[in-house]
Amino acid sequence: MTVWRMVDPRNPAFAHVTCTGAWSQGQGLCRTCTGSTQRRIPPAIVEWEGLSGNVGDWTWSLCGACVLLSVDVHRSLARRFSGYKVGPVKIIANKQGVARDRGCTTPEEGGMVAQVEHRFYEMWLTKWVHLVPEISTATMAWKCPECGRERWEVTGVEICESRFDRRKGTLVPAKRKRLPGHGLFVHRGDLDRADFFGVSEFPGWYLCTDRARDFMRSMKYTNIAFLEYGALV
Repeated sequence: MTVWRMVDPRNPAFAHVTCTGAWSQGQGLCRTCTGSTQRRIPPAIVEWEGLSGNVGDWTWSLCGACVLLSVDVHRSLARRFSGYKVGPVKIIANKQGVARDRGCTTPEEGGMVAQVEHRFYEMWLTKWVHLVPEISTATMAWKCPECGRERWEVTGVEICESRFDRRKGTLVPAKRKRLPGHGLFVHRGDLDRADFFGVSEFPGWYLCTDRARDFMRSMKYTNIAFLEYGALV
């Protein structure tokens, strides 16, 4: 069974957000690596970005700090899959941005902020596992000796790049397939039948199984893509 990473397709037709909180009360910055000791906590406080865009079934923050899914998507997923929970969303109106939702063309028209705010949740992964280090093509690139923060790198996974199309005169997306035997390998039994999960070595990634990915593709959810990142063993 394949491990898939759920990613932002970077489609300019859909709105993005900037996540500004909420954050836990930390102990300042690490004296060695200057990393923050704060952690994201509910609710997701977000602000629309960009000059235009439709609101998709999934909405991504530009910095990757949060992922939003619609109430309808959550209801469909929650009946079939485990491994995540949802949290509330607080949307801050951005007068410079535009997000279209059922005929609303600005955040103020028709109470758009309130409408969209109640149509979305933030996704929080609840199932966390470790990769299998002996067969995964992932290595620890750095570890802070003071706070223990780690940075891992992985090779051979599927990547979506951009290349210049001379005929069109613009950048076009181009995928580079996962190399055989490369990527993240996870023990199937560690998931406890969850289909959404995270890997502790890469805490910013949202991962899922074939079963969840195939269902989401069959439902034709908008503004989400999947990259092949490994396998269950």
